Amino acid sequence: MSGNEKQQNPTSHDSELAGIAGISVSEVVDGETIVELRAEDLPTRDLERVFRRRKQLAVQRHLRIAEQYIQNIIKGKFPKIDLR
Repeated sequence: MSGNEKQQNPTSHDSELAGIAGISVSEVVDGETIVELRAEDLPTRDLERVFRRRKQLAVQRHLRIAEQYIQNIIKGKFPKIDLR
């Protein structure tokens, strides 16, 4: 994720930006997938919520790391990120 996606889609939720930027997350929760639940005509809302949150966190992590790179480049340090 280059950060461009966030600038070009400022009103998009971070979980939507994951798809735009091509960031993938695991789609298995407790051994189940949405496809399997739909095939059995079971509710998928809980899994959809988990996937949305996973995507949101992945985008936030990428943006945080990009910001750290930028700040360290300003200081003349590359490649370097700050660990939590």
